[in-house]
Amino acid sequence: MTETLLELRNVTKYYDSKVGVENISFSLNSGEFLALFGPNGAGKTTTLKLIAGLIRPDSGEIIVMSRKLDGNASEAKNLIGYLPEYPSLPEYLTPEEFIEFLAALREVKSSEYAHELFKALGIDEFSNELIAKLSKGQRQLVAFTASIFHRPKILLLDEPFLGLDIFAQERISEILLEYISEGNSIIFSTHIFDFVKRFSHRVILISNGRIKDIIYDVENLNFGRLFKKFGGWAGCQQPQLSEK
Repeated sequence: MTETLLELRNVTKYYDSKVGVENISFSLNSGEFLALFGPNGAGKTTTLKLIAGLIRPDSGEIIVMSRKLDGNASEAKNLIGYLPEYPSLPEYLTPEEFIEFLAALREVKSSEYAHELFKALGIDEFSNELIAKLSKGQRQLVAFTASIFHRPKILLLDEPFLGLDIFAQERISEILLEYISEGNSIIFSTHIFDFVKRFSHRVILISNGRIKDIIYDVENLNFGRLFKKFGGWAGCQQPQLSEK
């Protein structure tokens, strides 16, 4: 049975006098892969930060599993996982120590699932190395694990494939598809069309902090339609992921 996990109701956020997002409303259902698609600076990251409870809306409501968030991230800490576009990791810890630290912070057990992720993503090969010594791609894999190891109901991903080679992209893709099949939900922000077409159930088109359209017929979506709808922009990328 489909369950509504998240609702945004007329949410607005300003940065001084600049619009972050304005009057945006949408919902997220269980088992849904929802894409936020738009150019750089469209408001995608602001939307994810609002849902994660990292910043407060100036107006409107955010409801997570029937509970209103007031901007306090602790309320959503075990319901939501968040991978920022540019994650900041503690360089003085190893990946193993970092996940153990997060588990204690979230008051959850450092789960068997975390070790499954380490193995699936190849992190077990460098899990005892200091994060300071890891490559950009390796750090991204650790950050992804940190966002999902506690099995949140809602996973927020901001440009999740940034800095990853095609093989790492495919491994993460498989993990995400399995995660969705378990009834969890994902909102991901991207300007890469291929990722949108391959995974999304719905696509929210966002520009200048406002929702321009919500697309349900993703199967028949084409890049030209999106490009025309936005009037063209330089920040949109054609396919990068491989097709199975």
